[in-house]
Amino acid sequence: MATTIPNQSQIPAPRVPITVGDTGIVSPQWFRWFNNLYALTGAGVGITPISNGGTNGTATPTAGAVAYGTGTAYAFTAAGTSGQVLTSAGAGIPIWTTPTTGTVTSVSVVSANGLAGTSSGGATPALTLSTTITGLLKGNGTAISAATSGTDYAPATSGTSILYGNGAGGFSNVTVGTGLTFSAGTLSAATSAPITKTADFTVGAGETWFINNKTGSTCTVTLPTPSTNTGRQLNFKNTQAQTLVSASSNVVGLAGGAAATAILAASTGDWAALVSDGTNWIIMQAAANNCLLLE
Repeated sequence: MATTIPNQSQIPAPRVPITVGDTGIVSPQWFRWFNNLYALTGAGVGITPISNGGTNGTATPTAGAVAYGTGTAYAFTAAGTSGQVLTSAGAGIPIWTTPTTGTVTSVSVVSANGLAGTSSGGATPALTLSTTITGLLKGNGTAISAATSGTDYAPATSGTSILYGNGAGGFSNVTVGTGLTFSAGTLSAATSAPITKTADFTVGAGETWFINNKTGSTCTVTLPTPSTNTGRQLNFKNTQAQTLVSASSNVVGLAGGAAATAILAASTGDWAALVSDGTNWIIMQAAANNCLLLE
C-alpha cells in the first residue's frame, strides 16, 4: 500500500544519505524534503503562494510601502512621506494622504493626554473652535490657562475688569471704574476728585464729582447707562448760572414722576446728587445756593 507523503512546510533536512545505496534513487526522506520545498516555493516557479504565507508576487515594495489585499492577491501602496496617513481611495485600495487642517466644531471629551499630544507630554495641539465645547475639558495635571478658563470670557487686562457669578450658572463681567475701584485685592465704590467741565461732556469711568463751569448756554451731560450702573452715585454743582441737563430723558427729580432731562437750574451754587436705580438716574439730594438746610 502506497504511503501518502504529507506536505509539511517546516520539515527539517534529512540526516540520511541522499540516495539509496548505489541505486542512484533518492531516498524517501530526501524526496519528502525536496517535495515540500518544491510546494513551499510555488511548485517550481520560485514564488511563495499566499496559502504558504507569501504574497504570490515578485514585486519589490518601495521603502515605506504597505501591502494590502486585493481580494485575490497582494499589492503594494506607493511610499508615504512624513506626516501622511493611509486612507481608502475606493474599492479598499489605500493611499497615503496629507491630513488637511480644519475647524473643530464640537469636542465631547478631551483627555489630559489628548491635550498634551502624546502620553509622555509634548506640544499642546492648537484647536480652533467654532462652537461651544460640550462635555469635559480638563488640564494636563495643571491649572487650565486663562485662555481656556471655562468662564466664557477672554483674559482681561489686569485691573480693568472682574468676573462675578451671575446666578444663572455662569459668570458675567463688570468693568472696574464703572462705579467700582479695585486695588490690592479690595473692591470698593469708585470716587474721584472734582472735575471742572467747561463744555458739554460725557461721564467717564470712575468719575464721581463734577463742576459745571460752562458759560453762555446750557451744559448737556451724557450720563452712563443706568442698567449697568445700578447704585452708582454722581454729584453735580453749578459755578455758572446755566442749566445742567441730561442728553437723555433718564433723570427723575426730587418730587418723583416721569423721567426727564433736568438736573440743575440756571443758578450758581446749585447742586444735586444722582443715584442709578437700574432704570433711571434718581435725584436723591439737591439744593439751591444760599438755601438753609435743616436737619
